[in-house]
Amino acid sequence: MFRIANYAARYAARHWIPAFALCGLTIGCGQIVGSLTAEAREPMKLPVEFRVAESHANLFAPLAGRRSIPRNNLDAAFGAMLEHGDAYCAMLYRQQKFDRTAAAKFIESDRLDAFRASHRSSYVSKLIAGCFNFFIMNDIRPFLDFELARSLYPDFSYDCYSVGFMQPYIMHNILGCDTLQMLDIDWRIHAAHWQLLRMYGEGAFGDRKAALAAIKKLELGWIAFSGPLKRRNAVGLATLCRRNQELCLDHLVRFQAGVRRLDGVRLDLAALHDGEFRISDSSSRGDGESADLKIVYLSNAIEGVYTTRAQFNLLLARVAGSLPENGRAIYIYHAAGTRSLGFYEQRRTDDTVAGYEIKTVCKDEYRRRDANNELESYTTHFERISPTKRPGSCQAALRRAKLI
Repeated sequence: MFRIANYAARYAARHWIPAFALCGLTIGCGQIVGSLTAEAREPMKLPVEFRVAESHANLFAPLAGRRSIPRNNLDAAFGAMLEHGDAYCAMLYRQQKFDRTAAAKFIESDRLDAFRASHRSSYVSKLIAGCFNFFIMNDIRPFLDFELARSLYPDFSYDCYSVGFMQPYIMHNILGCDTLQMLDIDWRIHAAHWQLLRMYGEGAFGDRKAALAAIKKLELGWIAFSGPLKRRNAVGLATLCRRNQELCLDHLVRFQAGVRRLDGVRLDLAALHDGEFRISDSSSRGDGESADLKIVYLSNAIEGVYTTRAQFNLLLARVAGSLPENGRAIYIYHAAGTRSLGFYEQRRTDDTVAGYEIKTVCKDEYRRRDANNELESYTTHFERISPTKRPGSCQAALRRAKLI
């Protein structure tokens, strides 16, 4: 009976069916209302796992080489990372004198010199260190990306993967994911996710007023493009969403109800090509089997500064390896600071050399500012391998679906 009720609730989340319409499918209206009210009052313990890529596990001293940290140890793990990470960032920005002993409590001593040197050539290493953090969502209306995914692939179950901070919550609200994986190279993004998930477990986002109060309790620091870099920033809606702040607030409140429908949440501290795309046996689904479709929200993380062509190939291979024969994954690319997006579909085919096929479902023109602050068109790694030569635009697909 639980499986039937749980499936019906998920179906309603995807297709916007009112709760009362489920009465005939489950256990009766009175019992549904009573059980949901009781659930809302009770603390929730969502299955959460923290996976760490080998490169990160061997870099950070507080992780001590651990590739997986159980839920009941996450407070201690993130507490140690915050304590020693704050000291390291303060030394990086010369807010306090460099102390090698203190730095080695955060970065393994045999990797410390090379890691510090890497800060001079690329800000990506500052992301990895948690000293330059993109908590603020600058994707313009990614809500539409997920609405389009639901329109193009209706009546599917989804395993969802997303970079960024706000995006995973929006993704689940719209798609009604079976499982949700936060995939990010920045450990502070995951520490913030853990803070939010704990508050959701306590029912802290029951309405807009409560949500605004809860947001202010987040301990976030070293925020990129948010004034002087410092250990802790005052947190409000503008800290999380540069635009569409009221819509962001609505999604934070909606996730409070939708979180109970998730079979599991994974925090995956990894670059895209090091991510884990197989479903965990520890999810409440318990069988390790995938949903009908994997949807991977990339934001702009496959651009060359973050992901090389070789790493991109590894990403595709890892995802393909997690799919059943003829299974599909959908990648959503969103150009930074614009409305432009692209949808790319991967299908596992064991009779090909690569083991998969790629096609472009839709693609807008991607444009960015060059060194002279002039707009230039660009392509992604997908355009170099997709056989689709003249895909339709995603903006046209949004109009056909009456989403814009």
